[in-house]
Amino acid sequence: MPNVNFSETPPVGMSATANWRVEYDDFLDDFINSVGNDTAMSELEDITGAVFRNKSKLLGQLVAGLIETKYSHLLDQDYCACKQCNKRLKSVGKRSRKLETRVGAFELNRPYFYCRDCHLGFFPLDEVLCLSDSPKQYDIQDIETFLSSEMPYETAKEAYERITGDELSTHHLHDTANAIGEQVGVLEVCPSKEEIEEKIDQLSQGRHRRPVMMLGIDGAYGPMRPLPRFPFRGCGVGSGRMGP
Repeated sequence: MPNVNFSETPPVGMSATANWRVEYDDFLDDFINSVGNDTAMSELEDITGAVFRNKSKLLGQLVAGLIETKYSHLLDQDYCACKQCNKRLKSVGKRSRKLETRVGAFELNRPYFYCRDCHLGFFPLDEVLCLSDSPKQYDIQDIETFLSSEMPYETAKEAYERITGDELSTHHLHDTANAIGEQVGVLEVCPSKEEIEEKIDQLSQGRHRRPVMMLGIDGAYGPMRPLPRFPFRGCGVGSGRMGP
């Protein structure tokens, strides 16, 4: 498939938004022509497979164009106030980063600002878009967390790749699940007081004694009782005592 380079500077007399739409239209025309002229594509599955294999490029560039349309003023921002001292700062140039989303990947080239007094650097557009520090954005992390909580990592990896067409490592699945789990406490995942009382009332109907309720939670971090420390003395063979 032909590659389309999306230029940063539009031609004279044409806005960045209009220029992006023209280039994206040309990009789609080339893709449609390449699929339409491929004689090997005769069945529906062949056509949908071609679209699916290029989904990341097709939809990724679409998302990039929508950001360019909606936030063109931040993409071309020359000055910005420091978030700490409110000093007026001039952009020190644009920095590019790759973003991976559940619909596609794309490059985001945005202005960078640095305050020498506060030793603080930031990207205003990143904060407006609520971007994750990871290349894989929060929509991917949300899917990772769901899949890894419902099935083994290897199965979750295969399920993600078959559904999205994008690659994902078991290592990233594990790290994402752990990072989210560390921010979740027991009280955030356990049922509310009202739900617990309602469940107890349901189980108590027709019984003389109220039931004992135990709560098992997986995926949340909470304080644990420390393990007892046994002395090492007398823990040898035949001592009749178990070691620590």
